[in-house]
Amino acid sequence: MHAYWLMGYLGEQRRTERQQYILDGKHGDVDGGGVKDAVYLTGTMEEGSAFAEDISLVVEFSESGNRSDVSLPVDVGYNASLFLGDFNKDGTLDIKVNTETGGSGGYQNTYIYTIKDEVPQLIFSSDDYNDQINYRAKYLDQFKLRVSDLQTDRDFILDLFHKRPEYMEMDIYDEEGNLLQSKEAYVSYIDRGVFPVLRGPEAVYDLLISRRIVGLTNADTLGYVNTLLTWNPSLKNFDLILTEVSITGYLADE
Repeated sequence: MHAYWLMGYLGEQRRTERQQYILDGKHGDVDGGGVKDAVYLTGTMEEGSAFAEDISLVVEFSESGNRSDVSLPVDVGYNASLFLGDFNKDGTLDIKVNTETGGSGGYQNTYIYTIKDEVPQLIFSSDDYNDQINYRAKYLDQFKLRVSDLQTDRDFILDLFHKRPEYMEMDIYDEEGNLLQSKEAYVSYIDRGVFPVLRGPEAVYDLLISRRIVGLTNADTLGYVNTLLTWNPSLKNFDLILTEVSITGYLADE
């Protein structure tokens, strides 16, 4: 059997094994027409797999009967899901799409679309957010960690005294809390998620974005950076309301 023919045959066979599925679906008025539209995610998957490829956002408009298909910027992932809510404060539901990358990082891909003239327009992308919002984290003496928000030029100091036995055993600190090695941590890409948050009586959602502060290994979670964003109608983007840093909690021994 010729090698090129075999490769073509196997590729064709693999394509036939993949099927298109509806990964999630919702109904809501996303175009302001006063009637509920059908919104769903489609993707191709192999039988028995939880991983989807070629993920697309599909909107079927009830009033006109038209349909819009949009391929996601990152169109592969796990657990694709939809949420409908008003994020841009125009009184009409927007579409939040989320997928997971899987693997040890466990990153989230989140996209928010608003509908204009039956065309989905991207108003939030986790890809852009990850590229634009940067932090620096550095270990200090006395089992401390400084997390610097490079966007707002603010510093947060975390107390890592609960890590004392582990870090002393690794020769990162001595018994007096002096740093023996110059070490840096980092703030991950969005991994905990982008969560819709209602803050007032109006049915308008803000975005709570949560990211891990990672220490010496990916399993060494030192805390979390949480940012709250709200839509600015005049600038047509999301503005930062607040940033908070928290540490992981432990139950005290009784």
